[in-house]
Amino acid sequence: RAADALGEALALVEGGSTPYALAEYKYTDIYNHTPDKSATTNYSDIFYTTGKNWQMPGSVEAIMRGPMPDVNGSNWNFAKLWGPKVNGLVEHDAVIHMPTANYVNYAYGMANGLPLDDPDSGFDPTHPFKDRDPRFYHDIMFDGFKFINNDPDAANKMYQYLPLQTPNGTDLEAEKMRDASSGSRTGYFCQKLVPHQCNKFDGMYNWGGALQTYLPYMRLADIYLMYAEAGAAVQGANYKSGKYGKTALEAVNILRDRVGAAHVADKYTADSKKFMDEVRRERACELAFEGFRWNDLQRWLLLTEYPYNIKTSQEFRRVGDFDYAKNDPRDAEVTGWKEEVIVERVFTAQHYLFPFHNDDVYLYAEFGQNPGW
Repeated sequence: RAADALGEALALVEGGSTPYALAEYKYTDIYNHTPDKSATTNYSDIFYTTGKNWQMPGSVEAIMRGPMPDVNGSNWNFAKLWGPKVNGLVEHDAVIHMPTANYVNYAYGMANGLPLDDPDSGFDPTHPFKDRDPRFYHDIMFDGFKFINNDPDAANKMYQYLPLQTPNGTDLEAEKMRDASSGSRTGYFCQKLVPHQCNKFDGMYNWGGALQTYLPYMRLADIYLMYAEAGAAVQGANYKSGKYGKTALEAVNILRDRVGAAHVADKYTADSKKFMDEVRRERACELAFEGFRWNDLQRWLLLTEYPYNIKTSQEFRRVGDFDYAKNDPRDAEVTGWKEEVIVERVFTAQHYLFPFHNDDVYLYAEFGQNPGW
């Protein structure tokens, strides 16, 4: 029934009966989210707009969203929570949201569609940023990423191209950029929801940037993913609802086609459990940082399971004298690629249900508390 309902919605969308569509993923400069002139819609506009008179984000993909927020209301807190606070590069409080290494390595596989840990993926730990899923370059700021577009002052020149390698006691710039309180504790920053130009030198969060950030409550990509998940639960990759002409596998591949990533490999389609794992990974990548992950792990009963209960940092050292000002950072060579556990979340079965308020439980004896609380 879930697949039928979702399939019916997708049939209406693809039949042109709704105003919704997948926003285009076409860029001339992926790091700066510069859309190709041929694109009539823009993937980045789902999450934020800039230079568009504070236009409400969502583009053609937002199906449900809240009311229009205050004009220029994004700049005070939200836009200042995603980049390094070293030397005040991003102004305001020393609070930073950053992706963990285990999440990045899990969600953002290779451009050939395979997860990093697949023996056929081609992932090279000496060139770990090369040939990744295209969404990696849109969402993630990694080592050598050009964080400041305008010329910084002399005190911050060393941070223009993010030095996110593991400090070894001799490189002060990396030591500060990997500081747990003002830099990246994990080795990554995120720019999916807020562009990297939100810093004091590029000033995107100032009035002139006309930055408006807002996450849709539901967008079309999620409908495709829910349809694929429902189909995977019923039958597997080849399930097709009578309400919709595409299989669960095709629903996932539509999203991969949009960004230029390869389809789900055959080795993951024959087994319904393996296919479900790929659907889950696709949700982690496409919907990263949009607020779904906790609920997804909760409903899949994976909150308590390794490796979903750990958070890690990425440790490595640069090799040679790679010129980040002249070369693409994805081509840089590193050594000593490994993850280190930062924290392990000690969840138990009780965390799959929240506690009732004591005032409610004490109304009468038959009103029991949820297990473990």
